[in-house]
Amino acid sequence: MDSLIWNCRGAGKRNFASLINDYTRIYNLKFLAILEPRISGNRADAVLNKFNFDGVVKLDPIGFSGGIWCCWNSAAVSITVVAVKSQCIHLHINPKVQGGWFLTIVYANPQERMRQILWEELTTASNLFQGAWCVTGDFNSILFDIEKTGGAPMNRASATRFQNYLNTYSLEDIGAKGTPFTWQRGTLRERLDKLVANSSWRNRFPEASVTNIPLPFSDHCGLWVRMSLDLRKPKPFKFLVSWLEHPNFLQQVGNHWQESETWSNNVDKCTEHLKQWNKTVFGNIFSNKKRILARLDGIEKQLTLIYKKSGRVFGKIMMTFSGGKRFIGHSKQKPSG
Repeated sequence: MDSLIWNCRGAGKRNFASLINDYTRIYNLKFLAILEPRISGNRADAVLNKFNFDGVVKLDPIGFSGGIWCCWNSAAVSITVVAVKSQCIHLHINPKVQGGWFLTIVYANPQERMRQILWEELTTASNLFQGAWCVTGDFNSILFDIEKTGGAPMNRASATRFQNYLNTYSLEDIGAKGTPFTWQRGTLRERLDKLVANSSWRNRFPEASVTNIPLPFSDHCGLWVRMSLDLRKPKPFKFLVSWLEHPNFLQQVGNHWQESETWSNNVDKCTEHLKQWNKTVFGNIFSNKKRILARLDGIEKQLTLIYKKSGRVFGKIMMTFSGGKRFIGHSKQKPSG
């Protein structure tokens, strides 16, 4: 069940649904979780109706704060909604297949005092869920100082509480590929979004992986979650309407359609030729999109290295000007993210 979990920071933007449908096709998504949609009611329904998913459950935001949308393809995965809480949604995935497994999507309140409610909700869930369980989303908290660069020093008390809660639930961070941070504002970067799971889930999906991918419109990366190795079957042939605009398209069909051949043979020949023509002449649109996304990921990694290097140089400069004494500045704390 390939999935995307993303704090989009607003789903009401123009062409947002088209972007989601593009990523659904590119990443072969069967499940999607949108955090902080910032819209609700009829506006939310209008956007959700444009997604290529037929299963939906919502936790509406309060104003512009919070909110979770979970969407899935019911032909590919069976999902039962267990509960919708104030900061999370609990789901039972494929319950008829070896008992299934449990998935919790979270958007943790950025205020630590309010985040306590989430830990209490997860405590209740951990006592109810038997078997494989994973929790993923925006925790608005980090576990270790390596998950932050720039800004004020890490809040160690908050991080320790986060670690203790995960230990209580027997949940472990499975790590991620891609950029090391999932949220940024200026030079401040943190890994707020992650996937944690218990041993039963990790044993059931030993090949599961998370990749942090930079996405437009938001200061958060998306979490691309893959449950197993990519063993996809060849995709069926798809006719692209944009081919009709190419001046040589009809000629390509005519050159590979013989009256002496049967209809089925002509279709097979034209199909194979058009696949190659799309790649070499017309230009494969979807491959180009993948290359652009890969470039964006590369830019993200380079920016991370630049920020790290510039941070070290800045530190040395300030130590020099302060006569060897530690320079203490003031930086704005992360707002609701």
